[in-house]
Amino acid sequence: MGAWWEDRLGLSLQFIGQSEVFFSLGQAFLVDCLLRVKLSDYLELSLGVSLWKDMQESRLGNNQKFHKIIWGVAVPF
Repeated sequence: MGAWWEDRLGLSLQFIGQSEVFFSLGQAFLVDCLLRVKLSDYLELSLGVSLWKDMQESRLGNNQKFHKIIWGVAVPF
């Protein structure tokens, strides 16, 4: 999902579920929230946060969670 305000400021939210076996219960999920500022028609700045978390323990006994800050420069196409 995403929205733009005044053609200069955008906000997007993305949710992704990952599974190990086709159509089985999800193994992990990822959520991203990004704020985008359009500098020109060909250049945008992005800043946001991301959360990635295992929903189940893996076969090797891992069950992890990560938080990160996302930033970058984008060339929209």
